[in-house]
Order: sequence, then structure tokens, then C-alpha cells
Amino acid sequence: MLLAILLILPIVSTSTYRSGAGKIRSVVLADGSRVDLSSDTELRVRILPWERTATLVRGEAFFDVRHEGVRAFRVTSGTTSVRVLGTAFNVDRQSPTRTAVSVYRGAVEVGVDGAANLVVRKGDGARVVDGHVVAQPRIAEGAPDWKSGWFEASDIPLGVLIGKVQRYSRRPILLQDRSLQALPISGRFHIADTDRALQAVQAAYHVDVAYGPKTISIRPAVRPEDH
Repeated sequence: MLLAILLILPIVSTSTYRSGAGKIRSVVLADGSRVDLSSDTELRVRILPWERTATLVRGEAFFDVRHEGVRAFRVTSGTTSVRVLGTAFNVDRQSPTRTAVSVYRGAVEVGVDGAANLVVRKGDGARVVDGHVVAQPRIAEGAPDWKSGWFEASDIPLGVLIGKVQRYSRRPILLQDRSLQALPISGRFHIADTDRALQAVQAAYHVDVAYGPKTISIRPAVRPEDH
């Protein structure tokens, strides 16, 4: 038994990878798979002789998984589970109950709490919100937008967009009105440029952005008739 343990130890790997605000990091896992971490991302990876698992604690990551015939590769993000055998895909943990998945090669199974609900193939995606899986067809081309500092929003809550901009901002960005959290947002935003992204939101969605010495505040714009 001792000999078996000694033989297994070299192929057991448990690691935590982090990227700082405004920083992008690439890592090669113990099994040869490659992961690119977006800004302000934390990923925990466990490679065992019988399984490979990764937990996206926060942020966003692009996985290029090395194919193996025996060990599948599983990524969890909150209650969302993504299972693959060998493919390239992106997982974006947008909130504790909201995750977006895009597939760039091969296919993955996307489900909730370990149950496979939907097969997503190259070029398509899925959105998991509050335990429900919804297909997002024809959204993945080339490489994830975040690699060039952008985010394509399609009817997503403002709170999700601000969370993505926050990954690149040194100052906390505060939504001063609860109603703004769920405000539907669509468009293409340069999230790596905090000022540019917030100016675009201010221009299109009737909000005021106030820059303080330590924080950035967003509140509903004051209408002339309110004076």
C-alpha cells in the first residue's frame, strides 16, 4: 500500500491560480491542459489519477483541455457544471448564481449541480441563471472577447457588466440605486478601459457616473422635471 501511495503522489496535483486586477495570466496544468485567466480571477484545480476538476471561484477563464480517454475534465462555477473530454471553451462566473459558457472547439455538457442538461458544441454557448440552463447559439468565434479587453452584452443586468468592469478597476464601483442592478444592458463595451466603459453606459442608459477619490458611484440621472 505504501508503494502504491508513493507511486500515485507524483501524479496528484492541487493548485490555486490567481490573476490581479487588470492582469491576465496563462498557466499550464499538471495534465498539460492550458488555462488563460482573465483579470481578477481565481481558479482552483485538482488533478488526480482518476479525475480532473477545476473550480472557478471568481472571474473568467478560457480552457484548452488536453484530451484523455479515461479522465474527463470538469469545471464548476457555483452550481454550474461543465464536463468535457477534450475541447476549448470559456467559463465566465458573472455572479454566484449566473455563469456563461462559450465553446470554441469540440463540445461540452452544461448542467446544474452535476446533472448534464445541455450539450453545447463549437460556436455556441449557454447561460445558467438561478439554476436554469438556456442555450445561446452562434456566439463564439475565434477567441473570447475578454482577451482583447471587450465584452459583448446581450440583455444582461447592469450589475453583471459592472462586475466585469470592476475586474480592471482599482477603485470600487458602486451602484447607488438597487434598481440599477437589474437594468437590462446590451452593446459592446471596452471593459479593460474603466472610463470608456462607464462613459458608454452613462451615454446610453441615463445614469450619472461620479468619480470620487476612493470610489466610483453610479446613480440614476436626474431629469430636468425632478428639479
